[in-house]
Amino acid sequence: MALGLTPERPVTREVGRPAEEKQRPISAAVKEEDEDDCVGKVKIVHLELLENWGARDVIGLNGLELLGHRQEAIDPLTVMVSANCTSDPQRLLNGRNLTRQPDDVWLTPFDPGSPPTVTINFAKPSVLTGISFWNYNVSPEMSYAGVRLLHIFVNGRLAANNVLLRKAPGFVFFDFVQDISIERPQSIRPLIRPTTNSVYGFIFQLQLLSSWGDEFYIGLNGIELYDWRHEVIKVRPDNLAAFPESVNILPTVEGDPRVSLNLINGCNDTDRAEQMWLTPMLPNRCARVFFVFDVPIAVSSITVYNYRKTPARGVRHISVSCREQATGLKRARD
Repeated sequence: MALGLTPERPVTREVGRPAEEKQRPISAAVKEEDEDDCVGKVKIVHLELLENWGARDVIGLNGLELLGHRQEAIDPLTVMVSANCTSDPQRLLNGRNLTRQPDDVWLTPFDPGSPPTVTINFAKPSVLTGISFWNYNVSPEMSYAGVRLLHIFVNGRLAANNVLLRKAPGFVFFDFVQDISIERPQSIRPLIRPTTNSVYGFIFQLQLLSSWGDEFYIGLNGIELYDWRHEVIKVRPDNLAAFPESVNILPTVEGDPRVSLNLINGCNDTDRAEQMWLTPMLPNRCARVFFVFDVPIAVSSITVYNYRKTPARGVRHISVSCREQATGLKRARD
């Protein structure tokens, strides 16, 4: 019992129109009438796992989701999955993808000289437009067992070679799904690094370490990422994640417009609270903002616009990292 020694979190509320959030559609079977109107049906898919992120002797995935016509998820009950190894790959389609539980994910022995192959057979020829991957995520250390490179074969023919998968973060602060298009596959290419100080990576993380005095809330007006040409990188809603998402996670708050999507709405030089982002400061945890991409992105600089409505809730110290390596510890300006 705290006996009044622990200060109570003050209620914060901003009235405004709630922002709409983009959500991943619920998995459902693709309608037969859609399939009958399309050509290029798929009977069998092979995933040849060529390389992991550095772990010795093992390779794995958290899960897969097959995308059909109009990017709808194909019912996993209509396919059968197998592998040329001792580990049972049925877990790949169990739907429990955002997890760190070893019993929910798939791990198998790995020999680069004889890479494992996952085979997916369709009950009947179906339209396949892409595959969603959740890489191996049991822990930050074991995330190095995740798949780095793979080939995708469709109906016995190579459809995408040297596909580069992003390493899982090792935690579940956001949905780390990576969508690979079968229609427009993106194979790995040598990165041409210009003579700049750009950092290349899939995931850029900002940890908000302290505020300018507020004990309970911390926020920002906006964030901009710049490429190696010093031009603003277009960030879509599905590239952004925040933990905690906003003050709306609190039981006393509902419909507050200061949501995480405001970080990328472009309204950075503003005094309007409904265009800002505010999140609670949780015990023993710092707030985080993630920029997540399906292909490596070159970032030369990041501009942070501090929270203006209540300056004490602005960020004072911030840590920026990419692919597990810290790139700087900076102090945010007022």
